[in-house]
Amino acid sequence: MLVASGDHRFLTDRGWKYVKGSQQGRSRRPHLTINNKLMGTGRFAPGPTGGADYRRGYLCGMIGGDGHLGTYRYERPGQRAGDVFRFRLALVDDEGLDRSRSFLADLGVQTKAFEFSRATAAHKGANAIRTSREADVAAIWDLIRWPTDPTSEWAKGFLAGIFDAEGSFSGSLRISNTNAPIIRTTASSLRRLGFAFRLERTANDNGLVSVRLLGGLREAVRFFHTVDPSITRKRMFEGVAIKGDAPLRIESIEPLGFDLPMVDITTETGDFIADGVVSHNCFARPTHTFLEMNAGSDFEKKIVVKVNAPEVLRRQLAAKRWKGEGIAMGTATATFGLAA
Repeated sequence: MLVASGDHRFLTDRGWKYVKGSQQGRSRRPHLTINNKLMGTGRFAPGPTGGADYRRGYLCGMIGGDGHLGTYRYERPGQRAGDVFRFRLALVDDEGLDRSRSFLADLGVQTKAFEFSRATAAHKGANAIRTSREADVAAIWDLIRWPTDPTSEWAKGFLAGIFDAEGSFSGSLRISNTNAPIIRTTASSLRRLGFAFRLERTANDNGLVSVRLLGGLREAVRFFHTVDPSITRKRMFEGVAIKGDAPLRIESIEPLGFDLPMVDITTETGDFIADGVVSHNCFARPTHTFLEMNAGSDFEKKIVVKVNAPEVLRRQLAAKRWKGEGIAMGTATATFGLAA
């Protein structure tokens, strides 16, 4: 169920339509009717719980796809043979690196961060984490070992990690690798979570194979929500066409039975997806400027949380002056969405 004002607009298979309107008179305008089909991706999928299995799966995908892990022995004339233990993970995206370092620390492995390569006019810079302690390297080998009976949470973590390491999304979502066990595990994890995919084999001598997710944007969004990869730039779908294959047909349009004060605003924030449908009119970005933050990068990276909301609500409900009127919460958006 969605709750919105009569002046709010939703994208349908027949264009933008207001929630309320008429066929004639001063209020004549395109408006929603029964059996209109809303455009969008459908209800958002629940994300992972983020437990130990998810963390292990993520590290298995990330390190298996992009890490360097090894133990070496070399001979030194006249001296004892030397054993070298090395783990290194280098990425151009700090989000994946920070998550990997945090997950390793949660599981008992401490790493050091360093600059791997400096940015140039032609290449992005990269940072890295590493450890050379024998116990840490042995622990990492144990953490990324293929489980004999992987759980769904492990599969979600693995897909998030391998996507951060080797995945891409530009209209189609692909995960590519030359390692046959990684490709098999990617395919089996997708299958376990109910995703359809296709294996695309190349003629490359290195045996490169791509796993391409089927189902268009709706399934790509479900993938992002279900497995929760960390790298933001790989999750962007601006400009990707939304096709009408989500079950979003309107069954009823009903008044709430009471009036609330509303402010009619149209901003330059563009269209957005709320509860899986494409909507318009949002003032969340300007709210950040009101809080003396940037409406661009700050809005995308900084989440403002009212940490005492439960206490404030409790006081509001307990006050004698409250007579059962509606209470507005989360009003930094023109749509208040309720999932039923």
